[in-house]
Amino acid sequence: MSVSRTYRSIMTALILTVSFVLHAQTEGVVMHFASLTTDPVELGTGGIGLHGGNTEPESSVTAGYMLFSPDGSPVSYMNLEGTYSLNARVSLSLEGRYGFCEEYEMFNQNGRSDGFYRPGQMMVAAGAEYRHADFLKAGLKLKYLNESLAPDAEHGAFASDIHITGNIAFSSRSSVIVDLGIDNLGSKVRSAAGQSFPLPTSLPFCAGYYGVFGKGSALEVLAEVNWFLCGSLAAAAGASYTYNDLISVRCGYHYGGQSVVPSFASAGAGLNIHGIRLDLAYIFGSGTMSNSLAVSLGYTF
Repeated sequence: MSVSRTYRSIMTALILTVSFVLHAQTEGVVMHFASLTTDPVELGTGGIGLHGGNTEPESSVTAGYMLFSPDGSPVSYMNLEGTYSLNARVSLSLEGRYGFCEEYEMFNQNGRSDGFYRPGQMMVAAGAEYRHADFLKAGLKLKYLNESLAPDAEHGAFASDIHITGNIAFSSRSSVIVDLGIDNLGSKVRSAAGQSFPLPTSLPFCAGYYGVFGKGSALEVLAEVNWFLCGSLAAAAGASYTYNDLISVRCGYHYGGQSVVPSFASAGAGLNIHGIRLDLAYIFGSGTMSNSLAVSLGYTF
């Protein structure tokens, strides 16, 4: 491949990538998709991942799909996740996500078409969670991230998420959960020119109130502040209500500011029948992410 064609291919891919994930202030941070959740339960409450309180570990398997930024440069994410509870204290998890972007046309040094290329993103992860007591648990997730922008422009990195979660119980029916962690802590990505770029490492702090009302009905009120080491701050708030362990409705707002994930508002719903879960979330009120849709189908056993 000629230098001219390679340059044009990379520049075209970068323009597509920039159009669906980033703010100008995060220039220099790579693999923004590592900070984007595709879970419709989390997206439905503004992207906050603190759900379910400090309950007993459960075994489950979930498959999901997300159409991201259909009004810009659409990206389709497919993911598969499984969690296995070894006992009341320890659970293990595996996760895989693949995102494929809108293809673009490549040109040779004479300006003629040289075919099409579809950029891609991938994440594979393995995690473990340990409950020290009913009021404290800790989790570790190890991830491999890969992104391909052009036929000869591909890079990868290893990262980890570390979280500690505490449960402050007021009674058997209500509690406050707090979570402190570090996300996407890992190696820098080195370009072909020898430059190094950091991952979107951040320090999230989440808090949530969980209350059970009647038989099987519950309310969750969630909040999160997330400090990105690139020098930006994000915040989110959301709520979820579940009726009779059957139907859930959710809403939330994420303020991205100059951080990696743009601001957005969201709403979602879920259905749980005999352990079979169907969840969806819709994102609106965002110029970058507006009309994005996520759906998942899972089974808890």
